[in-house]
Amino acid sequence: MENNFASRLKLLLEENNLSPKELSIKIKLDVRQIKKYLTDKVDVRGDTLIKLVKYFNVSLDFLLGLSDDRSRKHKNNDKVFHKIEK
Repeated sequence: MENNFASRLKLLLEENNLSPKELSIKIKLDVRQIKKYLTDKVDVRGDTLIKLVKYFNVSLDFLLGLSDDRSRKHKNNDKVFHKIEK
């Protein structure tokens, strides 16, 4: 399995039978931005990472390609994410 953000996002889209357009609607993000992420043309912002982690229910490490462990083990993650989103 490739270990970069773009390849992980592509994998999650495929596994969930989602198009970039469908994902953009679900997480309220411009489809053009998602397409840029998929081609590795821009760095992803922290608030977008949080939306993706929550939507796909995977760990941030998995999404970034740092681990093959998908689970969100830490119960405090949502508390931290909530503070970052404010």
